[in-house]
Amino acid sequence: MFKVLTAEGDLPPKAIVIMYGWLGSQMKHIEKYARLYVQRNCTVVYGNAHSAAIMFRAESELTKVVLESVTEAAKILRNLESQETPVIMHYFSNGGAFLAERFEQMVVNMNDEASSKLSDSSYADLIYVATRLKEFGFEIADSAPAYLHTSSGLKAIDTSVSNVFIRTIFRSIFGLSVFVKDTVLKPCNEETTRETFWKNVVNSTLCKKQAFIYSATDVLTDHEKIDELIQERKSRGILITAKKLDESEHVLHLRNHPEIYNELIGEVIESVSSSSS
Repeated sequence: MFKVLTAEGDLPPKAIVIMYGWLGSQMKHIEKYARLYVQRNCTVVYGNAHSAAIMFRAESELTKVVLESVTEAAKILRNLESQETPVIMHYFSNGGAFLAERFEQMVVNMNDEASSKLSDSSYADLIYVATRLKEFGFEIADSAPAYLHTSSGLKAIDTSVSNVFIRTIFRSIFGLSVFVKDTVLKPCNEETTRETFWKNVVNSTLCKKQAFIYSATDVLTDHEKIDELIQERKSRGILITAKKLDESEHVLHLRNHPEIYNELIGEVIESVSSSSS
């Protein structure tokens, strides 16, 4: 489910923000971040996917979530008089990164099973929003993307699933999934989920301007992989803003470093405002 927070004031919003939460996040938690944009005269469409869809990268379910966010964003954009209102995509951990990945794959690969089932109106909304994002917008990754180490996947389950019984089930299914992929797919030279996801991340052209805020002490997101990703994307001419923190917990950078976080949001909004004007 997605909610909308409307920009404060009488002026048109500086940007439309699509915000994807992390694994296990609640709407009230995501809303705290959404309000950072609302206070700066942006309208925010925010929500997340359910835990099982994220943990197992359920393509059909992720597609539904992306379409819901895109439909809301496109409706807002079409009601505005400006033809250049930018779109910002802000996502957290792999709960958000998987949705950003799915968003892009739906745009670039209409031949996959889920994308081929899109209605004409859904596809039109998707392209409309994707164009605003790529041409005028900004992509912000908080504690993301996280390389799919098995250990970090298990830690993510332990961190986000409070119910012991459900957590045990998820850990067992996740472990079995990893075992099958490593013992069946690899010997057959089939690409694993981990390899597919990271290849898509490395090759992403979702947006011309991107920002990463991450930490050297994050136990879930491998900061060295983010370092490598930033350098690779810079080599392709993508404009990168990087805020690497010496000490901060996973998806808690706003709480641990509010000044730096607010400064980043301000820089991003200023950048898209100047680009669209």
